[in-house]
Amino acid sequence: MATVRGWLLAALVGSLLVTVAPVNIGDAPVGATSPPAEANRAAAGGLLGVPTARHHSPASFRDAVLTPQGFDRYRYDAAQNRVVVSAPQSNRGANLRSVWWSNDDPPVVDAQSCVTWSSFDGPLVQAGIALRVRQEGDRTVALTVTNNVWAGARAGWNVHAWSGDWETSRLLGQALLTEAFGESVFQEPPLPWRICARTVGATLEFKAWSLREHADVAWGDPRYGTAILLPDDVVRAGRAGWYVGHLGGGDRSTFTSLDARPLSLSGLDALTVRERAAAGCVARVTALAASPWVQTRPAGCGQVAPGNAVTPG
Repeated sequence: MATVRGWLLAALVGSLLVTVAPVNIGDAPVGATSPPAEANRAAAGGLLGVPTARHHSPASFRDAVLTPQGFDRYRYDAAQNRVVVSAPQSNRGANLRSVWWSNDDPPVVDAQSCVTWSSFDGPLVQAGIALRVRQEGDRTVALTVTNNVWAGARAGWNVHAWSGDWETSRLLGQALLTEAFGESVFQEPPLPWRICARTVGATLEFKAWSLREHADVAWGDPRYGTAILLPDDVVRAGRAGWYVGHLGGGDRSTFTSLDARPLSLSGLDALTVRERAAAGCVARVTALAASPWVQTRPAGCGQVAPGNAVTPG
């Protein structure tokens, strides 16, 4: 078992490490620190501040399945700024992936979504952000940013494009946030975690952190996230929302402070995001081309080679 875990660690590091190369073109210097813990901890029950949230009416929520598994289903219990997703005991597997969103806004190309992952029960429960969600006939098409669950390496984060099932999914990018999560890919900071992601034209950027360690983190800080270039075929209008997956029978996951909305960046800010993504892509292509762990070679910046690369979780 130790040998297997060692191989998984090497594979993960080989495929993800340079995704968070310290390229600082962003909103704050890489060395910038968050406010002291004492600032807000007492008022927030041990948290470093309470994230802002948009009031999404529970009646506006819609959900859809990305990858079905038999007759398994999830239940959504929504209240103001809180959604609890649970899997009935009758569910037979743990590979159901699903997204939900609010119909408060029309479909747009550029949008941002944030959520606080407050708690979960179950070894494989996966949370994330969904962007550009739309339904094409009986298919649900979306981009997702998800916490990696493969091999238990939750310091990893994956960006996928979905178009109806697992077989047609594409892994667009990955990041290994060991500075934010711990020196080992198997370490996890204390919940709750705040997750934010945004699409800006042909780029996607995300960040993730523990609210018990930081009130907020800057976009562009490579310790907490990354930006990637997107292929042209996913630059389409859709809705911003949230993702949940891999709940087994009886598992549940709680999400709070939900905030999804259209995004309008200045031309300079949009260019900055694209420069971050381009710089990261060059570093990834260079490292992946030399990695003995990656069987699928990168097709180039803004493109994706066939297959799901190393970490499908």
